[in-house]
Amino acid sequence: ADEPFAALDAQTREILQGELQRVWTETRNTFVFVTHNVREAVFLADRVLLMSAPPGTILEEQRISAHRPREFEDVLLSKVVVDVHDLCAVLAQRRSSLFRARTERDDIHVAQLACLRHQLKRGGCDLAAAELRVNQDARHR
Repeated sequence: ADEPFAALDAQTREILQGELQRVWTETRNTFVFVTHNVREAVFLADRVLLMSAPPGTILEEQRISAHRPREFEDVLLSKVVVDVHDLCAVLAQRRSSLFRARTERDDIHVAQLACLRHQLKRGGCDLAAAELRVNQDARHR
C-alpha cells in the first residue's frame, strides 16, 4: 500500500498501526508498506528499505530487530529511528556531492566547448568535427 495512513489524523493513524501489527501477529502475512514516515516504518517493519528518487532503486536496507508486539515508546525503536534519519542524511549528502561533481564536470565541458568555438571562429576550422573531439575527450575522463 502506498502511504495508506497519510491522510489520517495522528490518533487514528496510531490505532490503525496497532491493528496492522495485531493482524500481522495473527496471520504472519507479508505486507509491503510505502511510507515517508521513518517512525511509522520502524514501528511496523522488520526491514526498512531506503530508496532513491525515480526510478526507485534500493539504496540501503535497515533491519529492525525489536521484538513484537512493539510499543511507540520503545527506546530501541527510538534509536533505530535516529539511525535511519542519520542514514538518510548521509545518502542525501552523497547524492548532493555527486550532483555537484556532475555539475562542475558539465560546467568545465561547456567552458571548454565555448573556448573551442571561439578558437574555431578565428581559425575557420570545422566546428562539428571539433565538437565531436571535445565530446570524445569528455567520455574518456
